[in-house]
Amino acid sequence: MSKFRVNSFDQDPFVFSPDIEGLFEEWGKASSLMMPCPSYMESVGWRIAEYLENIFPNVQIVKESDVKNKLRTLCSNVPSPIIAVDRTYSINGVLSDKIDYLDITKAVGLDYKTIGLIHYNRDISKKDQTVGIFADAAREIALAHKGQKIALLDDIVFFGTTMLNIRDVLSEYDVSIECVIAGISTGAAKENLSTANINLVSAYHFEHVFNEVCGRDLVVGTPNGGRTVLVVDEVHNHKTVKKAPFIEPFGTTRWATIPPKHAQNFSNAMLDISIDLWSEIERLNARKISSEELRNPILNLNNVNSIVEALKEIRHKNTKCCL
Repeated sequence: MSKFRVNSFDQDPFVFSPDIEGLFEEWGKASSLMMPCPSYMESVGWRIAEYLENIFPNVQIVKESDVKNKLRTLCSNVPSPIIAVDRTYSINGVLSDKIDYLDITKAVGLDYKTIGLIHYNRDISKKDQTVGIFADAAREIALAHKGQKIALLDDIVFFGTTMLNIRDVLSEYDVSIECVIAGISTGAAKENLSTANINLVSAYHFEHVFNEVCGRDLVVGTPNGGRTVLVVDEVHNHKTVKKAPFIEPFGTTRWATIPPKHAQNFSNAMLDISIDLWSEIERLNARKISSEELRNPILNLNNVNSIVEALKEIRHKNTKCCL
């Protein structure tokens, strides 16, 4: 029997998806690094779940492997060309290499206010408006599928707003969205997409949720994890993209709807989990892992020779602040 359990209460569920194993596996292969075994990665998810269960009365766990298996079936049954919003599930082996990718994500500024959609791989320093970067990427996809009906794939569809924004751009090129395929979806997303005559199919659907959080957004340094932050240097007219985990001092626990009274302890707990994971990675590879080796630079984490040492220093500062 799986360690992951479901607490049954009347409150709307807090949905948690561990989803770090596949992301680390792909990054490890690309970086020629050994990664912890699947059972270790599962234990990381279980530790996070335990902390969440101490805060929320109704935590429901959606296992990464279950989402992947169900998405494979859903994707194989969709006749339309599939366009993925990002590479989360292609990385995890769900999709073939024959689909297209928008490679976009929502970004916020240093004030945590939403900026819009940006492209992972474009040079944002040359653009004044991040929306322009998204439009460029969508235009290339649209021209390849002009006059077609397509299916959009995303890992989490919470409100469906991003899907509708993509629809608006694609529709300019006579490309229509026949359906949206989601790893996890909500009733709010289904209603919003239905109003736009877009069908929603998902591996897991929750009509009502308190919130949904992924493990990749809580474990510091997870490839593609955390919220995307656009850092603007007005003096040198330069922009960079960094990732902010949903914990202090990188991002804010508000993104994970952690009550303020639990924020510091929760951040410290996630730091401890991150330290243990990166310590195991350094042990397996018999060397330190520098911050420059991470797939994404982390907000408020300076370039260091060892991410473990850097996280331990931050953890120590957090402890002193609590005294």
